[in-house]
Amino acid sequence: MPPLLRERGASQQLLITTDYDGALERAFAEAGEEIDVVAYLAAGRERGRFCHVGPDQSVTVIADPSDYVELSLEHRPVVLRTRGRMDSSPTRDWESFVVTEDDHIDFGRANLGATVPVALAPALRQNHFLFLGYSMNDWCLRLVLGRIWTERPIFRSWAVAPDPGPVDEELWNALGVHFFQTELDQYVGALHETIGGSLGVTP
Repeated sequence: MPPLLRERGASQQLLITTDYDGALERAFAEAGEEIDVVAYLAAGRERGRFCHVGPDQSVTVIADPSDYVELSLEHRPVVLRTRGRMDSSPTRDWESFVVTEDDHIDFGRANLGATVPVALAPALRQNHFLFLGYSMNDWCLRLVLGRIWTERPIFRSWAVAPDPGPVDEELWNALGVHFFQTELDQYVGALHETIGGSLGVTP
């Protein structure tokens, strides 16, 4: 996606994940693309804030989200880790997870839209979303959605999952999210083919 978006003069992606691992970071690194990572801090004296991990792996605590201008989707993709992240550095100083019941209660009380940097806030409120592999049976997802969308989303969004629960489609539709039941590999393969065609490359 980054080369296609640059070619079209469009903003880069904001990727939101509830996972802890570094799979997204590794994928971008393998593609030779720099990214910024914004991760929630669930423990320590900065608990309840986000930190910014730059392409050079420098870490900055975002003390005042309304005044933090070191991020821009005009420059690079941003990965927003809403439940923390693994820290691959030797000291693991910035490893933090929303994992216990108390962690989730604290996270549920937070206003995600007010604690993420100001540069990312419009993307949370004014963009389409594509949910891959998430289920409404996952209450952690519902917590995140509650923090992002305080009201019915304005822009049409989509959800893709291979094996939905009995009320998944109904709940997605209630949020204004169009649901597709299909295998993720098939969906991603078709998306890859479409993007590859736009870039003039073979997936």
